Amino acid sequence: MTTETRKAVRLGGATLVATFLWAAAGTAVARNDQVLLPIDGALKAGGGIPVRFGSATKVTADRVIGMVDAHGVARPSGGTGNSSNGFRTERRSDAEICQDALRMAVSQLQSGARAMGATEVVGVMGSHIGSGLDSPTQYECRIGHTRGVVDLRGQAVRAAP
Repeated sequence: MTTETRKAVRLGGATLVATFLWAAAGTAVARNDQVLLPIDGALKAGGGIPVRFGSATKVTADRVIGMVDAHGVARPSGGTGNSSNGFRTERRSDAEICQDALRMAVSQLQSGARAMGATEVVGVMGSHIGSGLDSPTQYECRIGHTRGVVDLRGQAVRAAP
């Protein structure tokens, strides 16, 4: 075998090994887990507009102003890695990430309802693609390596007469 042939065989073998390792690593690090967590403890009072979870809290149609959607996203490091979070880069627990995503989603629900002139948001359910968790006590969070996501949908309603 010539020197050039040996180099070609080594290069081909190295390419094959590198391709295999890249493919194996790609499937090993992917993550998109569904986590169900309790609503109590994750939310603190605030925002001025009450938010009630579960379809059992829906009201009569005459009080409904419209639907409001929210998409809360939180990063594992707790921020952007800049001075606003003290340059923190260590990964937080899944529960902490999901709690932040829930707080962001609830804040978006409240802002959307306020913009519509509503006094509360009721019938709040999970609205992640392919699922719709209907629970007064739990919320769904999708957690991965780069972020946690909570998607919610509820009815913006006016106060009862």
